[in-house]
Amino acid sequence: METRRYRFWSRYTREFMYEPVKKGIVISASNALLILGLVVFGIVPQLAQLATNRSLIKERKAVVTQTQERLKEINEIKPIIEASTSTFTKLQNLIPKEMNLSALVELLSVKTSQHLFQLVYLSPASTNPTSYTGFKEMLIRIDARGSQQNILSLIEDLESGDRFVGVKSVQIENFPKEGVGSARLNLAVYSHD
Repeated sequence: METRRYRFWSRYTREFMYEPVKKGIVISASNALLILGLVVFGIVPQLAQLATNRSLIKERKAVVTQTQERLKEINEIKPIIEASTSTFTKLQNLIPKEMNLSALVELLSVKTSQHLFQLVYLSPASTNPTSYTGFKEMLIRIDARGSQQNILSLIEDLESGDRFVGVKSVQIENFPKEGVGSARLNLAVYSHD
């Protein structure tokens, strides 16, 4: 037996069964191509730009923190730089360029006599000063006789004087409570190179 064919059936299948599927496939393919193009040409470059921007931000943060640290250092140094010239002159007097040993010995002998000390011995511990990075140190020994009050006032005068003098050690011998005794002061005097 033969199957009957109807004329409208092929048109029906073409228009209502296969055509929508073909259109759907074309639309889906075009949508997929559009999405792929959007990802390749739109999103990927944007992600690459974001990664570049992030690395640039990290570099700039590092530069900013380094600059802030340098500003802190500058703010710490700024008061010294803004000091008046008299302060610099005082600093040059505290640690002069040259040792000038004869003037130094004369200054120390005058200071000991001003504090009512009888000077027994005043001499550098060595003729050559000890050199350090940027400065030299000369050790001087003073032996004198006087009261305990005189020793204290001499030490205060030396440490607060125009020249930087450090008292390394003090040896006191034969001191009655309120009398005259002997004392040995070991001083360090500095000069810069």
